Amino acid sequence: MKIRINQQPSSRSSLAEDDLKKSLQGLGFTDHEARAYIALNDAFPATAYEVAQRSGLPRANAYSVLAALASKGAVQEVMRDPVKYAPVNPAEYFDRRARQTSELCNQVSDAMKARTHADEKHFVWAYRGQGQVDARLRELIDEAGASIWIKGPQSLLATYLTGLTAAADRGVKVILIVFGDDAAAMRAHPDFTVFLHEGRGTNRGASKVVITATSDSSNFMIAAFTEEPEASYGKNPSIVYVVETMILHEIYLAEMYEEMGPLLDEKFEEHFAKLRRKYRPPQMGLTMLRDIARTQPTQPTQPTQPTEPVGAARKHETKKAPLAKRAPRAAKSVETSSPGGRAKSTARSPKA
Repeated sequence: MKIRINQQPSSRSSLAEDDLKKSLQGLGFTDHEARAYIALNDAFPATAYEVAQRSGLPRANAYSVLAALASKGAVQEVMRDPVKYAPVNPAEYFDRRARQTSELCNQVSDAMKARTHADEKHFVWAYRGQGQVDARLRELIDEAGASIWIKGPQSLLATYLTGLTAAADRGVKVILIVFGDDAAAMRAHPDFTVFLHEGRGTNRGASKVVITATSDSSNFMIAAFTEEPEASYGKNPSIVYVVETMILHEIYLAEMYEEMGPLLDEKFEEHFAKLRRKYRPPQMGLTMLRDIARTQPTQPTQPTQPTEPVGAARKHETKKAPLAKRAPRAAKSVETSSPGGRAKSTARSPKA
């Protein structure tokens, strides 16, 4: 154990003394211990009387405080008659504390897990705030062992490409359903399977802020990155099945659009507009849409035209020419690995 000898007060660090004291208290030091430790570190070796003078502690308290710090291993006697103290090298002391704390946390974690008998399949965990939501989603990706299916806007999914790439490197099957127009940019790994939503990637409504994910057919997460991000996570088999089924249907639609896009447009209009008008509830996604509106900058110089509620009947809609007469869109080739292992072109260029 190395003991430093410093007769002159040390220069102040960039961390203000009050902040340093709070940090030490966060590590388990009492207020008196933190004050004495800082004073001793500034000039040592020092007697209890000298530490009391520099720290503002009562002299009687200084003796017991230094004894407590010595029992922690933070300081040590280096002289007798009179007794003087010096701090143990801070790097060594706090490195040791960090290792001990980490080991203790692991032991407690293992012990608590051994005592826990509740079936997590019965719970859905709620996360709130950017930090919690982001950390939980990254954990889901990092813990995946066989598969990750994830659907969301390109701008949000790009944030998680590093973790998804690492997952693919360890053999995890990664499938992305993307709201956006650049599937190639999302194919950060040759084994990624990337599909554009409904074959086109059109980003509309609440889809701008929602990520839906499932991994290993055993857990799910649905996250809304609104003004105050929030998410639900769980392992309930029924919900996992619903999420997987939804993403599978996205894959089916992308494949169908690849083979017969113009025919689907002729029958149901672009983006299944006819079906949306028929089945989509007017209130669907309105809460998240309001949250999105609050986070968007206002542009008073650009007045907007009033819009109809989602799903409302368009009584004043003018009749359009039959879609069958439109020229087919050219497909933009984006090579992706399909679930069956064959290459697919899943992205379409926007209509000219």
